[in-house]
Amino acid sequence: MDVSLPPLAFFFEVHSPALVFIPEQIAANIQKMIDLVGGDPNRLRPHCKTHKCSEIAKMLIEAGILQHKCATLVEALMLVRAGAKDVLLSYPLIGPNLQIMAKLCNGYQGVKFSFLVDNHGSLACANSAFQGMTNRPSVWLDIDVGMGRTGIGPITNHRAVGDLAKEVVAFGFVLEGIHLYDGQVNLPLMEDRMEMGSQIRLAGLNLRKELNEQLGLPLRIIVGGSPSFMAHSQICWENAVFSPGTLVLQDCGYGGKYSDMAGFRPAALLLTRVISRPGPGRITLDLGYKAVSADPPLEKRAQFPEILGAQIVMQSEEHLVLEAPGADEIPLGQALWAIPFHVCPTVALHDRATIWQAGQLNPSWEIDARTRFIQWEHHS
Repeated sequence: MDVSLPPLAFFFEVHSPALVFIPEQIAANIQKMIDLVGGDPNRLRPHCKTHKCSEIAKMLIEAGILQHKCATLVEALMLVRAGAKDVLLSYPLIGPNLQIMAKLCNGYQGVKFSFLVDNHGSLACANSAFQGMTNRPSVWLDIDVGMGRTGIGPITNHRAVGDLAKEVVAFGFVLEGIHLYDGQVNLPLMEDRMEMGSQIRLAGLNLRKELNEQLGLPLRIIVGGSPSFMAHSQICWENAVFSPGTLVLQDCGYGGKYSDMAGFRPAALLLTRVISRPGPGRITLDLGYKAVSADPPLEKRAQFPEILGAQIVMQSEEHLVLEAPGADEIPLGQALWAIPFHVCPTVALHDRATIWQAGQLNPSWEIDARTRFIQWEHHS
C-alpha cells in the first residue's frame, strides 16, 4: 500500500516505541471522506474511537464535520472539549454511566447529545436518569442489521421496532431516527459490499417509512462503518449519514484488504528499534503488544515497509521478533517504521503521539480519550 515514511534521521532522539501522526495525511484522509459524499460534510458522522484525540477532532470540525460519534463517555467529553456540538454515544448506557451522561449534558448545555436504545428496560432506566433535565439527550433506535452484537432486530420486525419507538416518544424523548451498524459488510470486493449495502438500504428505508407514518416524525438514518462506507457512499441513500472511523488514520488491515480504499493512506505510524539479534536471520524489536494491537493472527500485527519479506514469529508484552532475509545486516539500535494492522486499539495504547508536520518534528498531541474512566470532577 502507498505510504509516506518520514526520514528516520529526524527521530534520533524520539523514544521508542512511539506513535507518530502525520497531520497532512490526516487532513487528506478527511478531505477524501468528504469528497466521497459529494463534498457535503453534513453527510458524515465519523466515529472518534479510531483517533481518541482532541486535535484530530478539531481538524474534523474545521473541515465542516459537525456531527460526531463515540463509544465511551470519555470520548464524548473529549469531543465537546474540542468544540463538537452534536455527539452520539453509540454504546449501551447502563449503571453509573447514565448519571455521568446526565452530568455531561448538564455541563455542556450548548451541545446536542444523543444515545442508542435497543430494548425497553434500558429505555426505562434512561428515562429515570434523565428526568427534569433542560438538555435532555435524544434517542436513536439501534437496529440489528445482521451483526448480531447489539440492536433490536431483525430489521424486518417492524412491530417490535415500532413498539420501542412509541415508548421513546411516550417518555418524552426526541426520537432522532434509526442507527444501522453493519460491521459484517466487510467483503473484499466492492460489488459484494454494494450488494449487501443495497439490501440494508432497502430494508432501512422501508422501516423508516413505516415509522414515519406511525409516529408522524421525519426520522433520519445513520449507517455504516469504514468498509461499508465505501459502498454506501456509492448508493443513492435518501437523507442518510455515514459513520466511518478508521479512514481518518487508515491502517494496513483495511488498506491491504480493500483496493477501493487506495485514496486513503496511513497517517499513524509506529517508531520501533532493534533491541536484540537473538539468532541468524532474526531481530527483536521493542514493539510488544503494549505498543501495537495484538489482534490475531500473529502475522497481522504490523507491516514493516523497510524490511522486505519480514515475518513476525513471536510477540510478548515488550518484544516482537522478526525473521527476514538480510536481518543479519540490520544493526542493534536501528530505528524502523511499522504500520499497524489495526490502528484503533493501537492508538489507545499510547498517551501521546509524536507529530511529523511540514518536514519537521512538532509538539506532541495527547491521546486524551484513551482512558476508560476519568473522574468527572477533574474535567467539569
